[in-house]
Amino acid sequence: MKNLRKLSQVLAVVTIALFTITSCNKTKKEDNKATTEENSVVVKASEDFSNYTFEQKDELLKKTTEKLNDLNTQIADLESKGEEASADLLNTLKASRENLTKSIETINSATAETWNDAKSSVTKSYNSVVDGLDNVKTDVVGNVEGVKENATKKVEDTVNDAKENVTNKVNDAKESATGKVNEVKDNVTNKVNEKSNEVKETANQAKEKAEAKKKEAEAKKEEVKKAGEEVKNSVKNMKNALTN
Repeated sequence: MKNLRKLSQVLAVVTIALFTITSCNKTKKEDNKATTEENSVVVKASEDFSNYTFEQKDELLKKTTEKLNDLNTQIADLESKGEEASADLLNTLKASRENLTKSIETINSATAETWNDAKSSVTKSYNSVVDGLDNVKTDVVGNVEGVKENATKKVEDTVNDAKENVTNKVNDAKESATGKVNEVKDNVTNKVNEKSNEVKETANQAKEKAEAKKKEAEAKKEEVKKAGEEVKNSVKNMKNALTN
């Protein structure tokens, strides 16, 4: 009974641990999903500012400035994500943004003779920033997916280790119960052989006692086996829950 009580305690602790791991994994999956959805925002499409006339300089200047401000907001958001964004890609993106800022300044100072060059420059600079922003966002999403995969693998490994530990505990308990049964049987046999015919009745009583203990031990083995099956089914259900 003592061994069975210890086994029950172990199974209870392991079950709680598995439930906690599963809950953490579910929460982490939901967080990763939310982060991925946030990072997968599509960057605005490329622009072509070549249709603006010199008389529309102020309009183009206003539009490109607004777009620059929008890009600055998106870049600041990516920088706030820290390790999720590649430093090299961010540096390249910020360099492209500086070029765009300079190109917008050329729009402001452009003359009729330099107008086409100014428009071409700002178009090229803007689209370079858009491409760079798209590359960084794609990189962030990839990093998040990598973290999610590593977390999932870690949880699966933990569950497998816990399952193996439970199995070992069950086997140890079964071996201990079997050993005690054999010990009782050997003791009874020795006593019977040592007793003379005068104490035959005493030997018979000892034998009956041994049989009773044997039945008790068999009952314990069935309890241990049942407990083991319950644990296996619990682990199986948890794995199915993780898979789903």
